[in-house]
Amino acid sequence: HPEVDVAGGKGCNQAIACANFLLDNRSRVSFIGQFGNDDAATMLKSTLTKNGVELSSLCQTSPNIPSGRGYVFLQASSGKVSAIVSGGSNLYSWNNDWKQPTDIVTKTSQELQSLLQDKACVLLQREVPEYVNMMVARLAQKRKNCV
Repeated sequence: HPEVDVAGGKGCNQAIACANFLLDNRSRVSFIGQFGNDDAATMLKSTLTKNGVELSSLCQTSPNIPSGRGYVFLQASSGKVSAIVSGGSNLYSWNNDWKQPTDIVTKTSQELQSLLQDKACVLLQREVPEYVNMMVARLAQKRKNCV
């Protein structure tokens, strides 16, 4: 049975799709995520940057947690698909700054506000802790970004 290992996941795939959609070269797609300490992280980073996605300064590499992975299984006889997701670094490696209320200024919130300055739209994924999405959404809303 063939085994294929490719970069992907909802966040990666959608970031690349957005970068491909924005053909005017003036718009930038930036990615926020946590990478693991493994070959999968190298493949993800390379795939994102090769496809025009900027890895923001808020992307970190976990020293001791591997990258999140999704495993898709296709039953050849029926065509049925099943999947398993392991959250890895993108679920477990966020620092405590992300848990702070948005009115408390932290290095993370300052970097995030700077990143949001020239963005028209913010796309959130549910593959990170809810407090990360909440901070991004609240700061984007304050800046009048589309969320």
